[in-house]
Amino acid sequence: MTPGKRNTRFAREPGPEKERPGCFKKRVLAGFLSAVWTAAALFAVCAVPGAARAETVDRIIAVVNSDVIMLSELEEILKPVYAKVEKSSYSEGEKAEARAKLRENVLQELVERKLADQEIKRLGVKVEEAEVDAAIERTKTERGWSQEDLQKALAAEGLDVAGMRGQMKEQMLRAKLVQLAVSSRIVVTDEDVARYIQEHSGEQPGDKTYHLHNLVMTVPGGSGAKEKELVRGRLERIRERVNAGEPFPEVQARLSVAGLQDGGGDLGPFEAGELTSSLQEVVKDLAPGKCGPVMEAEGGYQIIWLESVKAAEGAPPPAEAKDNAEREVYKEIVNKRYAEWLEGLKKRAYIRIMR
Repeated sequence: MTPGKRNTRFAREPGPEKERPGCFKKRVLAGFLSAVWTAAALFAVCAVPGAARAETVDRIIAVVNSDVIMLSELEEILKPVYAKVEKSSYSEGEKAEARAKLRENVLQELVERKLADQEIKRLGVKVEEAEVDAAIERTKTERGWSQEDLQKALAAEGLDVAGMRGQMKEQMLRAKLVQLAVSSRIVVTDEDVARYIQEHSGEQPGDKTYHLHNLVMTVPGGSGAKEKELVRGRLERIRERVNAGEPFPEVQARLSVAGLQDGGGDLGPFEAGELTSSLQEVVKDLAPGKCGPVMEAEGGYQIIWLESVKAAEGAPPPAEAKDNAEREVYKEIVNKRYAEWLEGLKKRAYIRIMR
């Protein structure tokens, strides 16, 4: 998986609007695959390896140099993802297409993960526990969280501190691998920066920044109008409770523990121009701490909660603009070089997929 890309968890709205690249731009089925693939990637980090499944006879499904990938590894990741596919309102043909694409994507991700792990071992890349501790403390400081706040936020995502530590350690190992294999050889020239500034000269600064969360409930495929209205009504009651003063994070955490929500979470900050026109209409007059109306989402409904609004800022001074451009150019080059480096590993490796 190419580093540096931002994961998003917006449930897409139906309709052909022009949407934010990476979040709202793809067509319905592709957008759904992207959303469940994000969940699959997260589950791959947090899943407990070797979980028993009596109904499956385990076998090797891929060989990557001296390592193997077992069917159980693949199924452990795909099981909750397939469940989301089954709950969707897609036709059986679309569901079959989604399952096939997801299986191929997850398997390729596992192959790339094995290759990266082999390089980490070969190069002796290590991350000390003190480095993980420091990264966690930085996260808490940036968000203004206490240890209790951190644990509550993790619980809302179905994680604990140990799971987060494992996830952060893996991310840090991969970041160090990228630095060794790719980043240390990159030089950003003045010509690169000038080109980037020229290409982005038409972008308009000054949008307000909205920090958004969402809560998603799906409607099982084949449901009638009555079942859909029940789901919509459940979200409407949650919205009313939050707008009456009940804290949204606490409501979401309870629903998550009880298994009563099908997705959503902290979506992060978005400038107004990054949102679809319908979402812009929802947030433009929404007060922080309040929920917008129930909206249709792929396979169900969602509500949007506004955590905060940051006032618009003017264009940065020239020196800051140049620094920003240099960082963006650097990320673009790293992403491209990493993808090329990974393809090189694949070509040199012995990879056999058992169909």
